[in-house]
This record gives sequence, structure tokens and C-alpha cells, in this order.
Amino acid sequence: MGTIGEAIRQRRSLLRSGGTGLILNAGLVLLVALFGILLIQRIYDQGASFFLQILAFALANGGIYALIALGYTMVYGIIELINFAHGDVFAFGTFLSASLIPIFGLAEGQAFGPGTALALVVVFVP
Repeated sequence: MGTIGEAIRQRRSLLRSGGTGLILNAGLVLLVALFGILLIQRIYDQGASFFLQILAFALANGGIYALIALGYTMVYGIIELINFAHGDVFAFGTFLSASLIPIFGLAEGQAFGPGTALALVVVFVP
């Protein structure tokens, strides 16, 4: 009798090799193609600057998620317990920075200059 892990591996290989695997692969290819078509249409309608803005937001959010995941991994690797206070520290820093933005006069559409750069550094230090 094999282990549970071996049984799961066998079931996965059967799904991938049979008709179900072909249907799942075709569905995934169609989904990616549809997403690509919709993305190209959106870029054409709203311009490349929209795409670059969304790309910058996505990279920033992905970086934040990666930092949180790395912190959880390091904490779990050291003490072998999950400590959810790590996410609370990130959330506190986010809310603190968001509350400081209007205090330093930062607004959407504002021209970027040395004063703006200094205000951003002060806001994002905590």
C-alpha cells in the first residue's frame, strides 16, 4: 500500500494524460488568449499610458505581497509557528502612510518636484 502522496501523484497524472487533461489545457489556452485580446483592446482604446500605469500598480502590489510572504516564510522557518502579527505591522504602516499623505500636501495630478520627492520620503519612512 502506497502513501497518500503517491496516490495523489497518480491521480494527477491520470487527469493530465486523459481527456480531462486535454480539456483543461485547451480551456486554459483559451482563457489566456481571451485575456490577451481584452488587454490589447483596452490598450488600443485608452492608450499605452493606461497600460503602463496598471503595470506599475501591479508590480507595486506584487512587491508588497512578496515582502509579506517572505516575512511569513522567514518567521515560520525560524520559530516554526505562524505569527500573523507580521501582516499587522504592514497594515499599520500602510494606514499611517495613507494618513500622512494629505498632511504633506500630496495630491493626484500634482507636478513632481524636489518638494514632492521630499514629502514622499517623509511619508514612506514609517
